[in-house]
Order: sequence, then structure tokens, then C-alpha cells
Amino acid sequence: MARSALTERNIRHHRAMGRYIVSSVRTLAELESLGKDVLARNGITEIDPERLYPADLRRQIYDAIFERFGTNALFWVGLETPEYWFSGTFEESPAYKTTAMTRSALEQGLQVDSVGASVDLINMLLRHADALVDSLNDAVASTVLAAPFSLGWSIKSREVRSRSVSIMLVSRSSIRIEHEAFVRAIFHWCLRITLPRLVGFTLRHNAAASHPFDGIC
Repeated sequence: MARSALTERNIRHHRAMGRYIVSSVRTLAELESLGKDVLARNGITEIDPERLYPADLRRQIYDAIFERFGTNALFWVGLETPEYWFSGTFEESPAYKTTAMTRSALEQGLQVDSVGASVDLINMLLRHADALVDSLNDAVASTVLAAPFSLGWSIKSREVRSRSVSIMLVSRSSIRIEHEAFVRAIFHWCLRITLPRLVGFTLRHNAAASHPFDGIC
């Protein structure tokens, strides 16, 4: 029997104490509760999606999540967020349309090139990442009042080895530097949904070269 089949069968027969399941649900519920508590402290009972609010309101929510659960929780929240950043579905966004042909070319090239990525494939990967960052920055600018041209994320360095991409990001963001995992997760989601599965990637954030923007969002 295949190993995957054995593993699946074993998992089906595993049992977990109810308290572990309750703790998982409670963790997710607490994330929501943390956000609602921050809103309540600021006298807000309901959020209007089209209204502008002080940027500090979002920072307070991220502070509460970060202090309770750390960077991983902010990354998880970021993974759940892309649908709110792009109007319509992600497949209809400029980022996805821009990279659709790149993905097709990459898939064909990677199937042929069994040793490593060629120079042309490397260049396509870099253009792909740039297009996604530009799309994210457009989304950021649309949510921040009087956003400066430099607001958003940029790629400080990148390295492609065979079928793996390593990208270093810097930011001028409307959230705190220590909260960078939130937007990095959105970029991670965009890359994973558009890059061929044969391509792996690592995202890193250069905090020393980044700084927050105190605006209204």
C-alpha cells in the first residue's frame, strides 16, 4: 500500500481529546474578540467599509493580536485578507492578468528545463514578483488618505536558484514595522496562487530599511 494511503488511514483512526479541539476553536474566536475589544474601546460598534478611519485603529488591533499570539497570528490574518484588498476576485485583478502569461511560459519552460531555470525564466520570475508588488501597492494606496507615491512595499533584493526564489522586501507601510507579517502574508498568498507549483519561494522583510507612515487609512 502506498505510504500516503497508509498515512491517511492512520490519521482517520487517530483520536484527540476534546479540549484540544476546543482550544483550536477558542484561538480563532479570540482573534475576533481581540479586534472587537479594540473597536469597543474606541466607541465603534460597526465598521463602514467605505469610511476612512484613523490608521491607529488598525495598529491597535494588530498590537493586540501581536502581543497575544505573535508574528504567526498576524501572518495568518494576512492570508485570510486578500479578498478584501482586491475588488472582485483575485483572478480578475490586474496582478493576476499580468502574470497569467508568465505562469504559462514558466510552466512550459520548467517542464523542459530539468536542471535549473534559464536566464529567461529567471527574468520572468523577477517581472512576475514586481507585478504583484505593484498591484499590492495600488491596493494600499487606495485605502490610505493622501498616500505618498512611495507608500507601500518594494523588492530590495532577489535571488533565483534553480526553482526557488528568495525575495527581500522593504516597506513604507501604514502599520508598524513589527506587524510586517500581515502584508508579507498577502504577498505570499499572491505568489503561491500564481506561481507554478514547481517553483518554491522564501519571503524576508528588511526591518532596518523600512519605516512606518503615519497617515489616515
